[in-house]
Amino acid sequence: MATLITISRYTLPINYGTLFVSILVFIFIIIPLFKYGWQGLEWLLVEKLGLQTKWTRKRKEEHEMIVSNAEAISNLSKAVMELTEQHKQDMEKSDKSDDEIKHRLDDFINESSVRNEQVRKYLMVCVSKIEQSIDKMHEDNLSHWETSKTARSNIDNRFQKMIDSNAERDELIKAIADGNKELLGDKIDQKFDKYTKLCGIPANEVDEFESMCQAYFKLHGNHNRKKKYDYVTKRMSVIPVETNLILEANDEIHL
Repeated sequence: MATLITISRYTLPINYGTLFVSILVFIFIIIPLFKYGWQGLEWLLVEKLGLQTKWTRKRKEEHEMIVSNAEAISNLSKAVMELTEQHKQDMEKSDKSDDEIKHRLDDFINESSVRNEQVRKYLMVCVSKIEQSIDKMHEDNLSHWETSKTARSNIDNRFQKMIDSNAERDELIKAIADGNKELLGDKIDQKFDKYTKLCGIPANEVDEFESMCQAYFKLHGNHNRKKKYDYVTKRMSVIPVETNLILEANDEIHL
C-alpha cells in the first residue's frame, strides 16, 4: 500500500487533450502511412522484383479465387436469367399451344357429335334395310320351298316311271340278247360241223366266223363253243373258196 502511494506521487499528470490528439494522429496518419508503405513495399517486391512471400501468395490465391467465384457467379446469374427467359417463352408457347389444342378439341368434339348423329341415322337406315331384306328372303325361301317341294315330287315321279321303264327295257333287252345268243350259238355249231367236214375254214368265211364268235362271247356264251372257236382258229387251215363250192355241190347231188 505504501508502494502504490509512492508511485502515484512520482507519476506525471495526464493531459487528455494531448492523448486525444495522439490517438487521432495514430488512426488517421500513422495507420494509413503504414498501410500505404506496406502496399508500396509489396508492389516493389512482387511486381518489380518478382519476389513472393507466403502471405502474398496466399493473398494472390484468395484474390484469384474471389475473381473466379465472381466470374462463376456472374455466369451462373446469366445462365439463370437465360433459363428464366427461356422458361417464360416456353410457358407462353405452352399456353398458346394449350389454347390451340383446346380449340381444336372443342371443334373435334362438335364435329364428332355431328358425325356420330349422322352415322347413327345411317346405321338405323341400314339396319332397317337389312331387316326388310331378311323378311323378303324368308318369304322367298318359303315360296321357293313350296315350289321346290312340288318340283321334287314331280321329279321323283318321273324318276320312278323311268326306273320302271328301264326295268322293263332291261328285261326286254335281256330277252333279245338271250335269243340272239342262242341263234349265234346254233350258227356257230352249224359252222363248226361244216368246217369239220371240209377239214378247214373257207377263206371267204374267216371274218364272218370271227365276228359271229366275238358277238357270242360278248353275250356271255358258254365255254363249249369257246373250245370250238379255238379249235377252228388254231388247228384248222384256211381253204380255198372252190373247195367249199365243190362240197356244197356234192351235198346237193346226194340230196
